[in-house]
Amino acid sequence: MPKKKRKSGKSNKRVVLVIAVVAVIAVSVVAWHDGLIGVTSIGDINSGDVSTGTKVTVKGELTFIFQDVMTITDDDGNSLAFTWDGDKPALGSIVVVRGEVTSFITLGEVTSVDAVWLLR
Repeated sequence: MPKKKRKSGKSNKRVVLVIAVVAVIAVSVVAWHDGLIGVTSIGDINSGDVSTGTKVTVKGELTFIFQDVMTITDDDGNSLAFTWDGDKPALGSIVVVRGEVTSFITLGEVTSVDAVWLLR
């Protein structure tokens, strides 16, 4: 008489664990990219609470584009200006900008301007 194979729940548990780990990593990457993690308030920069020379990540709506000059504005009406010669998202896009505070209304040494992927 042939032996019956025992069904092991171990392989199913491993698959579920791997899927859960991949999902957590994916959500974390999207959240970081979309400015939900480690973002400095534009209001804090405008009020002088963030020192010049501080490297920051800010998030806001792209409200002005003229050649390489752009501004972003947060939900409270606080704004920052900066220059960017790379690809420009559409006006009105929600963007995450990484750069250095050069004054209470400007960023310099901007390293990226990315449109938000999913999490507005």
